[in-house]
Amino acid sequence: MKILFALDRTRLAGGVRYIFEVANGLKDKGHDVKIVALTGDHSWFKNLRVEIIYKPLNLNTFSSVVYAFYKFYRYVTLRSAKGNPYDTFLLISSKLGVRPDIIIELAELIRSFDSDVTVATYYLTAFSVWFSQNKNPFYLMQDFPELVEGNEGKLGLNMFYHSLKLPFSFITVSSYAKQLIVENNPIAKVTIAHPGVDLNIFRPRRANSQNQEKRVMVILRGSRYKGDEVALEVLKNVNKKVPIHVVFVGGKSLVRHYSKTIGLDFEYSVFSNV
Repeated sequence: MKILFALDRTRLAGGVRYIFEVANGLKDKGHDVKIVALTGDHSWFKNLRVEIIYKPLNLNTFSSVVYAFYKFYRYVTLRSAKGNPYDTFLLISSKLGVRPDIIIELAELIRSFDSDVTVATYYLTAFSVWFSQNKNPFYLMQDFPELVEGNEGKLGLNMFYHSLKLPFSFITVSSYAKQLIVENNPIAKVTIAHPGVDLNIFRPRRANSQNQEKRVMVILRGSRYKGDEVALEVLKNVNKKVPIHVVFVGGKSLVRHYSKTIGLDFEYSVFSNV
């Protein structure tokens, strides 16, 4: 079976890694799997066995001049001219409240592939898959309102809810996400495929027999949609029943902020500058 995954870009992110892992698994089962994206760099994922096809963003004369000035600015300020036009214009356009029409750009790329199944992976790519009119559209939905609104604003959030009403077959990663889809599309067919855990990486490394205190590691990001506050309140409740030592992975200033605003009544240490 020919399976095509559609991404807007292949940035370093957990959701993108999940897509890569699923694509690898389908490839290993004998399927012909490809990934299309407008831009990105997937070199951070070391074992991708699936081909990725990128489509450069079309630049008119004005856009080319703006991008040239931006590269010069980066070279003067950072001694680096690295970057690509797509990411640059996403940054600039987001500040101006506009963005290039990546939906149509990606739809044209998708349409050039004869796939048996086409999988959207984000709400914007869902519209791209729909406009492409490729057969058997699927929607791999990993998003949630706080994430979308934080990245795309109220307009993006409204589009996100509309994307859940598209007549796709849905795959999602949690019961919460399934509930979100069904609330907006009661007749949707939804399959949950939980992200797996690689036990070669995530396993106990050593037993700490001298200290009976339970150690818990938490990554703090500072973004509202990452749920730092929820994690900290849970840890406070756990510590009332089982004494814990928390290892925070994140900035020391962020931990100090939470110590003042939420209060950390358990032992902890901070691992920063990862």
